[in-house]
Amino acid sequence: MKSKMGRRAFWIILLFLQVWARGDGYAQSVHRLDPEKVITQYALDHWEIKDGLPVETINAILQSRDGYLWVGTQEGLARFDGLTFRVFDKRNSELRNNHIKVLFEDRDGTLWIGTRGGGILQYREGRLVLHPYSDSLSSEAVSAIAQDGTGAVWVSTYNAGLNRIDPDGVTVFSTAEGLPTNSINTLYVDGEGTLWAGTRGAGLVAYRDGAFILDTLVDAKDITAVYEDREGTRWIGTRGAGLIRIRGGVANTYTTADGLASNTVLALHEDAAGSLWIGTHRGGLNRYRQGVFDAFLPDDGLNNDTVQSLFEDREGSLWIGTNGGGLVRLWNGKFMTYTRREGLPADIAYAVYEDARGVLWVGSDGGVSRIEDGTITTFTTDDGLSRNTVLSISATGDGSLWFGTVQGLTRFRDGRMQVYTDEDGLPGNDVWALYTDAEDNLWIGTGSGLGRYREGRFTKYTTDDGLSSNSITAMLVDHEGALWVGTYDGGLNRMLDGKVVAHYGREQGLLGDFVLTLYEDAGGELWFGIREGGLYRLKDGHLTRYTTKEGLFNDTVQQILEDDRGYLWISCNLGLFRVSKEDLEADAEGRPANIISEVFDESDGMKSRELMGGFQPAGWKSRDGQLWFPTNSGVVAVDPARIPRNALPPPVVIEKVVADAEVFSPFGPVNVPPGHHKFEFHYTGLSFIAPAKVRYQYMLEGEDEGWVDAGTRRAAYYTNLRPGTYRFRVRAVNSDGVWSTDEAVVALYLIPFFYQTNWFYVLTLLSLALLAFSGYRWRINQLKAREQHLEQVVRERTQDLRLEKEKTEQALQETELARREAEEQREIAEKARSVIEVQADQLREMDRIKTRFFSNLSHEFRT
Repeated sequence: MKSKMGRRAFWIILLFLQVWARGDGYAQSVHRLDPEKVITQYALDHWEIKDGLPVETINAILQSRDGYLWVGTQEGLARFDGLTFRVFDKRNSELRNNHIKVLFEDRDGTLWIGTRGGGILQYREGRLVLHPYSDSLSSEAVSAIAQDGTGAVWVSTYNAGLNRIDPDGVTVFSTAEGLPTNSINTLYVDGEGTLWAGTRGAGLVAYRDGAFILDTLVDAKDITAVYEDREGTRWIGTRGAGLIRIRGGVANTYTTADGLASNTVLALHEDAAGSLWIGTHRGGLNRYRQGVFDAFLPDDGLNNDTVQSLFEDREGSLWIGTNGGGLVRLWNGKFMTYTRREGLPADIAYAVYEDARGVLWVGSDGGVSRIEDGTITTFTTDDGLSRNTVLSISATGDGSLWFGTVQGLTRFRDGRMQVYTDEDGLPGNDVWALYTDAEDNLWIGTGSGLGRYREGRFTKYTTDDGLSSNSITAMLVDHEGALWVGTYDGGLNRMLDGKVVAHYGREQGLLGDFVLTLYEDAGGELWFGIREGGLYRLKDGHLTRYTTKEGLFNDTVQQILEDDRGYLWISCNLGLFRVSKEDLEADAEGRPANIISEVFDESDGMKSRELMGGFQPAGWKSRDGQLWFPTNSGVVAVDPARIPRNALPPPVVIEKVVADAEVFSPFGPVNVPPGHHKFEFHYTGLSFIAPAKVRYQYMLEGEDEGWVDAGTRRAAYYTNLRPGTYRFRVRAVNSDGVWSTDEAVVALYLIPFFYQTNWFYVLTLLSLALLAFSGYRWRINQLKAREQHLEQVVRERTQDLRLEKEKTEQALQETELARREAEEQREIAEKARSVIEVQADQLREMDRIKTRFFSNLSHEFRT
């Protein structure tokens, strides 16, 4: 009883530590592997040398507390952020041997690295450094590392026993201290604190109360793996003797006779859903659940049949290290996929349909397949199908299923198949589309016209009847009873009573003539899609067009399905996307709208982003609300109401700071010498679910006024920053919109030149002030000297002016005397002039008298 309580307490504490250390841990790992899925239905990713791995043999995998994934290889240690690897080896670290054998993180969050021939190292602040006790180990060939309940770290070796490291140093344990052998393969500490050592040649050994005890329940000698699940069951992996389970003091052995794919077990791990995963030699990856073994082999998609290491990250993904096949990841994804590996006859699917019994039918290049209760049954030409390329599927009320192929129409009823061709009245033998209306009319779209099957008769409609084209791709009967007919090269037709009453083509605003799909919603709005022409809404005769300009992800709309939450799901060649119908309607009605496309592709678990279209039905909403779509890698299903959401905030890390070409460590403040002009901050958000969709915001305090949206870019760039102190902050949001709870921050100090420092500014100001004061004093003295000079000048000038005044006064006196003399002379002259004028007048009078006398005398003489 005490043992069970102790184990239970251990698991409770362990779960708490996981939640604390992993930022909600498994409590939010909704992407955990669904045990109901076949292994091949999980999403699978694979990394090789071309992706950045140093080699493709993976010995150890671990996710450290900061969120990085670490991969130990034979040619160094690789740190992975979901997109890129950074490799540590002898060239750039203190590694003395590149062969990484084991990775371990202790309770303090320190990462330990054990090498095959170079001792042990630790990772600190971006660097691998040799452990101070590495040279004190009994051997440099490390095989395993574990930490016991006291905090001591145990290091096992391949041929030199055990080493215990504690604050007092290293204690070596070998056969002299009771070990049955010095060759140790693996170590494990269980929930009760017991250290288990799996040996090579001597079985399983426990260390309790200072003594080594051989476990007699395990009869195998070569122990390769030890693991205790959350129920306290101990699992023992062996070399050549299978898998041993110890529960309640009873040992059971599982071998290939019980379904195990190989009797050599190299790695063990229990996932968050309780499935036990087993890595084997030459038997691939095995899963054990509820007494049943399943194998995942190279034929199923695994790159190598030897699995050496396993690790489940905090988001629920299972990481697999292979021997020469690289790094593999299995994760749940958002889609359920059926491909050839699950039993479909071919991967290229064209049509998907659910019948009245809820059974799903898939048309592919290999026939038509029925998916019922997880079992796939395929019907081909051997069963009477007209051709194995099935493009379209429908059903009629009499229980018949109809399959359109490239060579006729096949009717499947009561286990028998009957083929119809153009000789039976079918418009053409290439049947692209099938649709059954509410009146149980089967409408048939072919490359040679439209057909209707009713009560054993075919009726044909072509361009002679008004259709815009004979290549029929989609049909739908609306709530008013009108038949809508989409064509390959003639746009859209509306028919009533067998006559075309309306046509929509380029003249009416369509951007193309190839109508791929038709859908009428509950409100009677008609939606249809055009190849490279966008999405269209037709309501009350008003046509609205949506393209990438309005927010669609792609202009090719192959299929339209509506979920129960008001979203339209649209397939195209580049993925699947959904948009809010409310936003589309608001835009059509002139109300404010923000049309956003949420895109789904391989990063969400699809085997291929290329969805198939051009045939009917190229998608189906099943009665349980799931949406099914054909792709070129099988058929996929998504449940819009239960899409796994990654609620774990992504840790964000600043990896380096670059000033011009100089790289600075982000651990601690970054002091940049003067003279640098270009600055880069490199960061990453550590979410392995759709890492390419992680987005970022950053801010450089002291430069930016607010957050800068960087999108998915993992670097920030600045130029010509002023000297001083800055803080660079960055945060991340994962693909499901969950923001990191903690920002990554680094302090940056740009050291100024001496002439850019405050003391230089102060000294300069003081010097300028002193210079100004000196100048002021000089100016004052200069002004004083000038004042004295001016005073002397004024005195001299005053004396000169006084003398000049005296001279002037004398001159004035002389001038006055001269003026008076002149005045007297003028008066005399005036008087003289008056006398002369009187005398002149007298003379002139005497002349006149004399003249008259002589004139009279002459007259008298003449007379």
